[in-house]
Amino acid sequence: MTRKYAFRSALILALFLGWAVLSADAGTYIAGELPAEFTNPGERAWIPTDPAMLKNEMKISKESAKLTQRIAKCYQAGARNYSQGKPTRLTDCLAKAREKYLKILAKVEAKAPGLPLCHDYSAEPDLAEAYLQAAVGDLLCASPAGAYIDGPVLY
Repeated sequence: MTRKYAFRSALILALFLGWAVLSADAGTYIAGELPAEFTNPGERAWIPTDPAMLKNEMKISKESAKLTQRIAKCYQAGARNYSQGKPTRLTDCLAKAREKYLKILAKVEAKAPGLPLCHDYSAEPDLAEAYLQAAVGDLLCASPAGAYIDGPVLY
């Protein structure tokens, strides 16, 4: 492999490893309050002083998004199963999504320095499920009387 191609391969590898790897040598880390654009009015969010804690927060944040996606898929599959006269299997699906999240949460919490105490990360499955369960009525809104079946909702 020529030097030219070795350099290109190394550059591509660095890009795939992500921006954090490229900027790690720079030593720049800014802790403190995030700008208001990151939160709802009146709320505040913070970058922790320990970069390892931020890494843990980012990991569990990613898993929270995946949890919400898994729960949404449970409701979709359950509704589809119900429409085909099959058992919904909703309870089992939701339990698996919860179990997967909590397993990853335990690993993240065990990795030093863990997670901040300002949020109950173990409550995320309940929060995500309640949010999505409330949305099902809006997403699957065709009424038995046919008011919204096969046609647009006119406001």
